[in-house]
Parts: sequence; structure tokens; C-alpha cells
Amino acid sequence: MNETTKKCPLCAEQIPVDATICEYCSARFEVVLTGYCGNCHQVREADEKGRCRTCGGEVLDQHIESRLLTDKAQRKPIMPVEAPPVSASRTRSASPPKKRSAVGCVIGILIVMAGISIVGTILLRSGPKLTPSLALPTRTSTPTQTPTPTPTHRPTRTATPLPLEITFDTLEDYPVGQQVILHGQLVMFGGTYCDTDCGMLLANPTKTSQKITIFVTLGESRENTLPNQMRPLPDPYTKKDIQVRLDDGTYAGIGSRIIVTGSICETTDGDVCIHDILKIEVWK
Repeated sequence: MNETTKKCPLCAEQIPVDATICEYCSARFEVVLTGYCGNCHQVREADEKGRCRTCGGEVLDQHIESRLLTDKAQRKPIMPVEAPPVSASRTRSASPPKKRSAVGCVIGILIVMAGISIVGTILLRSGPKLTPSLALPTRTSTPTQTPTPTPTHRPTRTATPLPLEITFDTLEDYPVGQQVILHGQLVMFGGTYCDTDCGMLLANPTKTSQKITIFVTLGESRENTLPNQMRPLPDPYTKKDIQVRLDDGTYAGIGSRIIVTGSICETTDGDVCIHDILKIEVWK
């Protein structure tokens, strides 16, 4: 984060990069801290401690992003002014006025003009004269007129809770959507359905009767499978074709012990499962 200032798009003044309000024109900005999350492998928003708001991992290459906010509430449309209603009495008096004498009209006009001339002369002689002290102040007249910078407050948000480490025995005690960490062993399945995700079986190594389905995202191809994804299965497939790429880039197959970090879900049969997997690690 080398840049310390930014240019206000409204008044073109240089202000601090993390300012939420322009000290010159009061323009408002949304300021967030972003960077690359090594756990999510994506650009994520960071909290005040520089941790990923999604998984809590360390965010690298942090920088401040500032976006101008538009305050629509202050842009009130100008309502047209309606003409006052015409009363009945005025409508009746709209008849053509009676003709007056031409001489009388001329005399009246001369009297009015003479009165305006006399009043104007009196006002010019007796009225106060403008002095330089009454001139409007300019922006750069004196240093004391520079507006005091508004203190910059970094936006705060509620931190995302970290995943809970659970066991096969306590799995059903947590609600759907809870992020958890579960240790288990990949076991062979009789059949599976693969779309964008593929269902795999994770068993309790000490009690193999306890099994749970985990839905792992499929890679684009067997040669282009990212960490925490599963290689697409050929048709037909064998036990050796089932390969999951771990977070460190290595692969795990049937019989491997792994650690899965994801969210609790429920299958159509009402069984507990894990999806939205964030990380798959080797269980040493």
C-alpha cells in the first residue's frame, strides 16, 4: 500500500486514501481493505487485523479500495410552482377597462417618472457605500479559513466466526450452515452423482459404520484441477480414478486420511452432509 492520497472525483483535490469524507467538498466514499487470501485463493476483503473475512486466513498484498458514494437523498427534484388560483372576483373584473383621457394618462406617467427619479437620487446620496471589508471572503484569503480535516474512521464489520472442530459423534448437534472442521478417511462409494460438485464418502477411521457425504467441487479437467477440487471421473471409472487435490497441491485417493473444512448441509433424504468446502488437508 504505497499510495497515501487519492484524487477526489468531484473537486479534484488530493485527500488521504483512506478518507471516507472529502475535506473540501464533503464527497463521501466507501473504503475497504482487500488483498489475496492464501486459503480461498481469491481476492478477499480483510478485517481490521488483516485477516480474510470469509475464512479468517492471512490476506496478502493488502491495499485500500475507495469508491465514491452517491447520496440520492440530497438530490431532491425541483417541484414546479403552481400558479395561484384565479378567484371569481378577478374573473369578473377581466372585462375591458374603460377608456381614459389621453392627456390624463400622459400626466400620470410624467408624475410617476418624476417621483422615481427623486427617490433614486435620495437613496444614492444617503445610502451606505460598499467598503473592501464587505467583500465576500475567498477560499484562499487567510489560512484560518481552511476547513478542519474530518477524522478518518476505518469501517468496522462483525468478524466472521471461525469454523468449529467437531467429530462424527457431535456432527448432528450443529445447525445447517455452520462452518466446521472434520477429520475422516475417504472410502469407496457404490455410486455417485456429479454435476458441479461430486458426492464422496468420508468415514470415521475408528468406527467405519459412521459415514458422511461430502460434496467436492469438480475441476475443469483432469489436467486442470485446482487445490480443494476433485478430478472429473471418466465413464466408466475405477477406484484409481478417484483423486482429490489437497490444499498443498498433492492428491489423495480412496483410503487417505484428510481434514475437511466446510459448511453443514442436509441431503434430500434428511442425512447430514458437508458442502461449500473451503479447504481439504492431509491428516498426518
